[in-house]
Amino acid sequence: MKKPAFYLGILFAVILLSKSAFSQNPIPSYDVPVVADPTSFEEAPPPNRTPILKAMGTNPFSQKPINRTEKLLKIKTKDKVTNNTAWSEFIIYSIDSNIEYGPYTNMEGTIFEKTLSSQYEWGVRVNDASSECEMDVWFD
Repeated sequence: MKKPAFYLGILFAVILLSKSAFSQNPIPSYDVPVVADPTSFEEAPPPNRTPILKAMGTNPFSQKPINRTEKLLKIKTKDKVTNNTAWSEFIIYSIDSNIEYGPYTNMEGTIFEKTLSSQYEWGVRVNDASSECEMDVWFD
């Protein structure tokens, strides 16, 4: 009777550990080591408005101006080893999976910039990167 429970526990641990191999980070994120395959960054959806603000019809505390239709995504690739040049290859995608851009390659010493529509939430999925690579991903 103890053997099936033991094997079931091992199966559960393998399933749990396999899901944790996927590294997901919020946008903005800074100094994130690219260690898992794949590493991703995703923009959080805007918070729900409170009932009072819903009744008013507008949210005066909104982070985005009403007339802003684009946002600028910036990605910086780096490492702490001075004799290596870090690089990363990534894809930019909409959270609803309707739009995908890339793949792009970014080298250490440059900041990648891409103008994106503010009508979508966005994500970045790293497909490949140099050893000991770190990334900063943010919107301006």
